[in-house]
Amino acid sequence: KGVYGFTLDPMYGEFVMTHVDIKIPKKGSIYSFNEGNYQLWDDKLKRYMDDLKNPSLQPSGKPYSAR
Repeated sequence: KGVYGFTLDPMYGEFVMTHVDIKIPKKGSIYSFNEGNYQLWDDKLKRYMDDLKNPSLQPSGKPYSAR
C-alpha cells in the first residue's frame, strides 16, 4: 500500500520507480487546485478556497500560494 512515483526511462521506453512511499505534508503554505471550474463548485468549497487566499484568516498572516 502507498503511493509511488515512476519516471519514464527513454533509453528503455519503460517506467522505473523513482519515488517510494510518497507522503503529503500535514501542513503547508501551497495549494494546487484547478480553478477553471470555480463557478461550478459548491459554495462551501468556494468559501474554503477563498479563505486560503485571505491573509487575515491565516495564522502566518500570509495567504497560501497557488501552484
